[in-house]
Amino acid sequence: MGCLGTCFRVPIAIIVGYIAMMLIVMVAFTVAFLALPRESVYVPQSWEPSTLWLALDIGICLVAGFTGGVVTTMIGRKRAGILLAFIVMIGALGVAWSVKSAPRDLEGRPEFPTADMSFMDGGKWTDMPEWMPWAHGGIGFFSVLMGTSFAGRRSKHD
Repeated sequence: MGCLGTCFRVPIAIIVGYIAMMLIVMVAFTVAFLALPRESVYVPQSWEPSTLWLALDIGICLVAGFTGGVVTTMIGRKRAGILLAFIVMIGALGVAWSVKSAPRDLEGRPEFPTADMSFMDGGKWTDMPEWMPWAHGGIGFFSVLMGTSFAGRRSKHD
């Protein structure tokens, strides 16, 4: 199939790899938020995330990026994995910039986190450290490249 196959395979690989990453992120964060007591998610009497939650955040992002790199490379070869790494980094930096400049909606936020609040409210009301959204760009970029490198060694092509 040659060039025509590559023209279809690379974008499909990137989309499938990105979907795999998003599924891991959504499921892992939801399970972690629902499974952990609020005292483990937040610093006591605060909306700041705990060190445990920040470590989970970084770990989940590493696993998701690695998996996305592997899936993308297995379907579209190394060039697709490298493209995904750049797409993830640019997207994460765009999100970080928009988070920095956008006003926050804190309507209805209680003084402190409650045991009965939803995952969506927790995500919306948490006071994440300013460096975290920026770090997601680097973490995503390097973890996708690690997954791409791992899967690329297994492939005889590219």
